[in-house]
Amino acid sequence: MRRHLVIKYLTVEDLGERRECEEELRKLGLCGGDLEQLKAYAKAIMDEYYRERAAEMRERLAGRRRRRAAVGAQRA
Repeated sequence: MRRHLVIKYLTVEDLGERRECEEELRKLGLCGGDLEQLKAYAKAIMDEYYRERAAEMRERLAGRRRRRAAVGAQRA
């Protein structure tokens, strides 16, 4: 939820939507009006997201390699 709100707040162009996001972020204690702090927080969120995705992709790739090795061993 926080991730979505921060990204929406930073990317939305409609002022009404931006104010709504800002109110929600204030309720969560994340928006003190300091845009640079909010951008840093958004960057940390996105970095964490990309690390998680990279780990998932590595796991999937390792699974494929294991399956291919098992199929190769069965054929031999």
